[in-house]
Amino acid sequence: MRKVARAKVSILLAAGLAVLAAVTAAQESTPAENRLKTPNPVRQTPLQSLIRENVMSAVQADQAYATRKVNAPKVWIHIRDARQRHLASTLNQRLAAVSIAGMSLSPQPVQQVPSGPSVDELRYFGPSDREGAELMIQALRGDLPRVKLKDLSAEYAQVTWIKPGHYELWLAPPANRPHRT
Repeated sequence: MRKVARAKVSILLAAGLAVLAAVTAAQESTPAENRLKTPNPVRQTPLQSLIRENVMSAVQADQAYATRKVNAPKVWIHIRDARQRHLASTLNQRLAAVSIAGMSLSPQPVQQVPSGPSVDELRYFGPSDREGAELMIQALRGDLPRVKLKDLSAEYAQVTWIKPGHYELWLAPPANRPHRT
């Protein structure tokens, strides 16, 4: 999608520059005596100024778009017990196949923690990440049929270090995990 947008901007830039060149060439082809009658022969016509402003604006927008860093969405899996590492590895493989806003989800290293929720939870930290979290829940349902979606966006609204696309999957302790039949 980014390539298409950049191609459209490039086409618009080329068209704007072509129009500017044509207007400038037309003005330069007028007889010298007519150009001398104008108060300032270097001065641009309103049309040339408008075209130049539009082209410069498009160039700036294109440069800003090109330098904008878009981070792939990331998920961290938190386990309570080393025996859950195999399950976490399986879940990471499932999640790596999930695409959010055209980008592949990037599973991060598994974290073993001493405490956490008593049920499986998929946490997201910004309201714009809800749709991605719902896609992840669908991918996890086969292995985690009771996984809960937890919206922490209100609690973390003022936190600046959590970027959009940050997800955490917290696995319940093995004793609380339902056995699959």
